[in-house]
Amino acid sequence: MRINLLENFWLRVVALLMGILLWFHVATEKQYTYQLRLPVSEITLKEDLSLISDPVDSLDVIVSATGKKLLRKKWRKKGVRISATGFDAGRQTLALNPSNTFLVGSDLAVTLDEIVFPTSIDLEIDFSLEKRIPVIPDIDATADDGFAVTGTMNPRPPEVTVVGPRSLVQNIRSIKTVHKALTGLRNDITLILPLVDLEGRDLVVLPDSVEVVVEVVPVKTISFNNIPIVVFNAPTDRQVYTDPAWISVELTGSPTEIDKLDRFSIIVSADYRQLAADGRVPLKIECPSKFNIKNASHNRVRIGFR
Repeated sequence: MRINLLENFWLRVVALLMGILLWFHVATEKQYTYQLRLPVSEITLKEDLSLISDPVDSLDVIVSATGKKLLRKKWRKKGVRISATGFDAGRQTLALNPSNTFLVGSDLAVTLDEIVFPTSIDLEIDFSLEKRIPVIPDIDATADDGFAVTGTMNPRPPEVTVVGPRSLVQNIRSIKTVHKALTGLRNDITLILPLVDLEGRDLVVLPDSVEVVVEVVPVKTISFNNIPIVVFNAPTDRQVYTDPAWISVELTGSPTEIDKLDRFSIIVSADYRQLAADGRVPLKIECPSKFNIKNASHNRVRIGFR
């Protein structure tokens, strides 16, 4: 008798698939125990307390659930919550077990059976402190030719609130924004800058970002003549002079700021240790950071002795 393998082929395929699905359904409805590593998403304390440092970031645990639940990954990402509400401030050791360690966001279908590792954690608990601290914008801003940054970049709000362990918060004097570099500015620009992360467990900054306005104005130029040259690190047994003894300097800056500038704000110096074979040294010109040096009558001078 000849058997035709292709006879009722699709019926056989459908029957096989249904059998596989039935087997999978039955297999995944069974209860299993499984060991895995879960992140620690939260450690709860009494209301007026905070943790100084992270005691642990994950735990090896054993859970039990149906195969279908174990295959799902959403509940794994939420991790576990550890309750330490029975402790006061100080150094404490908490033995971990299912009575103080809980799965986050999991229903009763997944059960935490055992904490495998670590079985205990050391906690550094401190009283919480709330403090207002100033914000310092960390911005490098340069304007296009013919314009200048005024230098007044006041954040809004100028202060933020830091909440966290007293031993950490009391040592925080200020907080910076994330660094921002700007070039070629011709108009005012408003930035929303997040604040840098503070090092330490349970530190909360409110708000976590500030608004900073960078003001840009057309520049004004001012000239100063007969600025004296100071020589540093020269021999003390002879009188030193420079040729020329004075230079002229042109500065640019904000019109409202540059009118307040005087010649005594400019320092021109030469370092004798940089004396070259031709008897000349380069000049260093210093002025307040709000202004730019546009031009100088000399950038090197000759050094002589009387």
